[in-house]
Amino acid sequence: MVLFQTPASFADGPESWRNLASFFGAIERGTMACVWEPRGNWQEESIRSLCRDLNLVHGVAPLERVPLWGDFGYFRLHGGRRYQHVYTDEELKHLWSLCQETPEIYCLFNNRSMFTDAQRFLALWGQS
Repeated sequence: MVLFQTPASFADGPESWRNLASFFGAIERGTMACVWEPRGNWQEESIRSLCRDLNLVHGVAPLERVPLWGDFGYFRLHGGRRYQHVYTDEELKHLWSLCQETPEIYCLFNNRSMFTDAQRFLALWGQS
């Protein structure tokens, strides 16, 4: 599995659509799953169509957006600006409920407190 994250400056529109199609059409994937996490203001229909047509999994920050396409879920928790946010118990419980809705899910904490947040999140497994 490989994650491709595009910056907010890579805006929703025909030029970006063509660039994505050209890029993903040119790489040799084999059995590799490709996850795309668009940043910025992308329309849901654009994301859904591109992911469907290019065989991509839509990667999301799950407390901000819902995943729109994919055979599995890929969640990234960025920790807000400068990766400082420590996730609250309520946020982790909400994340836990989102994970229960998807049979196969990958969840990555990408914040300064990633280790302790992930440990607290995993502790929820013992409560279910």
